[in-house]
Amino acid sequence: MEALRAALEQLDVRDRVVFVHSSWTALSSLVDSWRQAIDLLSESIGRGGTLVMPTYPMRAYSQTHLDEHPFFDCRHTPSQAGLLTEIFRRLPDVRRSVHPTHPVAARGPRAVELTEGHERSSTPFDSNSPFHRMYESGAVVLNLGVRNMTFRHLADHLIQDSLPHDIYADRVTRVRIIDCEGVEGYMETRGHNPLIACNHWVVLNRMRRGGGLRFVQPLRRLLLRRPVTERRKVKGLLVEWIPVRPYVALYHRCYRDGRLRFFPRTE
Repeated sequence: MEALRAALEQLDVRDRVVFVHSSWTALSSLVDSWRQAIDLLSESIGRGGTLVMPTYPMRAYSQTHLDEHPFFDCRHTPSQAGLLTEIFRRLPDVRRSVHPTHPVAARGPRAVELTEGHERSSTPFDSNSPFHRMYESGAVVLNLGVRNMTFRHLADHLIQDSLPHDIYADRVTRVRIIDCEGVEGYMETRGHNPLIACNHWVVLNRMRRGGGLRFVQPLRRLLLRRPVTERRKVKGLLVEWIPVRPYVALYHRCYRDGRLRFFPRTE
């Protein structure tokens, strides 16, 4: 645990909004319990920081999930985003946003600000969403044992009018919701376009020796070459630190330069 504590102290997470993706299988080799992991994260960000975790209930594409499960109970619908996220959302001082596909749980001084109003989102990443508010607040993503980047969807949302495809499904789904106080209601929202792949790629202007091929690679690898991402191994655990605003700015720059490509989803 001390090795992970030292690594977190070297990262710029103090007094910030920190969005954590985690693999408990990988993390459990460094900490003794989920409580110890959550306490360590809270200690690292300090009392001025807000700890946020995804608590997505989906096991399928978001629109497929809406079609099959048009119901969300903030108090009881479990998270499928990892064991640590499910345990975190159940803590008494944690607030969860109300959304059927992309709810988050938060604890800290900005928890209410970040989570309230998600039930008003007509799409999961609009201006009412915690993701847009985390973007505005200068949040950072902390990946522990995983390589995830939910904010690529926010980056798409912010430039959706200029994209060559619709990023959201072409239909609205009416969903029955129960908020964290047990009040029942309804909301209308859309999931992502099921025909577009989640993994976007950057085309690099490099020439292979002896030919004219252009290389393609995941956007995340380009991030690692820029002063945007910090990445290290802590006794075998992959730790990534990615500030949201620079990530989105680089994503948009790659799109404007014609280097970002979107591929149809293949089953």
